[in-house]
Amino acid sequence: MLLHAICNELGANLFDISPQNIYETYREKEGIKMLMHLCSKVGKALQPTVIFIGDCEKLFKKKLKPEEKQVIRNFSIIII
Repeated sequence: MLLHAICNELGANLFDISPQNIYETYREKEGIKMLMHLCSKVGKALQPTVIFIGDCEKLFKKKLKPEEKQVIRNFSIIII
């Protein structure tokens, strides 16, 4: 909610690229790379822009639930 309020106040575009949102569409490394490239390119063109990556702290967690492991593993290839 706070994120949406900030974007509304600033008139900013919001790109929510949380692993849960992009898991079904972008599963391979090249797809995630292209998504990050497009977000940065469109973000520069349509300023101001907020790029939100939810649950990014799970990339650095030692113990994960089995269902979280697959989603985070695919996403962490590009981020780390």
